[in-house]
Amino acid sequence: MTPKSKNILQAFEDYMNANPLPSRTREGASEKTIKGYVHDVNDFLKWWKQTEGEILTVGYLRKDPFALNKKLIQDYVNHLEKKVAISTVLRKVSVLRAFVKFLQATKTIEHEPMHGLRLPRKAEPEPRGLSDKQRSRFEAVFQKPWVDTVTKRKRIKEVEENVIGDAEHRLVRDRAIVFLMLYVGPRVDETFQLNLGDIELKEKSGTLHIRKGKGLRECRTSIPLPARKALHEWIGLRIKLGLEKGKDAPLFAALRGDTIG
Repeated sequence: MTPKSKNILQAFEDYMNANPLPSRTREGASEKTIKGYVHDVNDFLKWWKQTEGEILTVGYLRKDPFALNKKLIQDYVNHLEKKVAISTVLRKVSVLRAFVKFLQATKTIEHEPMHGLRLPRKAEPEPRGLSDKQRSRFEAVFQKPWVDTVTKRKRIKEVEENVIGDAEHRLVRDRAIVFLMLYVGPRVDETFQLNLGDIELKEKSGTLHIRKGKGLRECRTSIPLPARKALHEWIGLRIKLGLEKGKDAPLFAALRGDTIG
């Protein structure tokens, strides 16, 4: 079925499923993202019908491609500014860019109606984060392993040594996890998807490679000294414990007594 013979919204959704977003070069968008894009384009199509008195179709645009022009889209932006937050306006404009790319890719239009739009400016948010005092107090939690010393029966020496040893191993691993997130900023799911090959540690520098971050984007970022120290200690412990090796092995492997991994 060609775009001309199907509903323009369905044609756009099919295109989104088969192609990356304009800002991406790797994988396509997630199902949730596509549904959001389709929802926003549907809102634009409703506004178009109310404003122009016509249903926007591929056939309509092929007969009169310049019906979709900068002035009309600017009117839509102005309409949105009166109703929704600036962040929502900017999101919907981004969706319209993807919609226009779809129309151009399917040869429905050949011009660019998005150039030169006047868009609202989003105020820069105040930076939020831990103060030096708060960070110091937080880091102090990971200076000593927590071991339950209150038991119903006295531990024999061997069992006690094993418990303390396990706690110390988890402390090293968990400190590396927390310091990486605190100083570099990967999300929880990004952190636990990391493999050994995703970090590069040198004497005075380090690099974190996130292969599939927010929006399916790839990124590389430097690792500050506190996080590098914690990671060096953890990787040394991994070797000592004989955990899985190789660049594709999970960076933060499971240890005895927990379910991480």
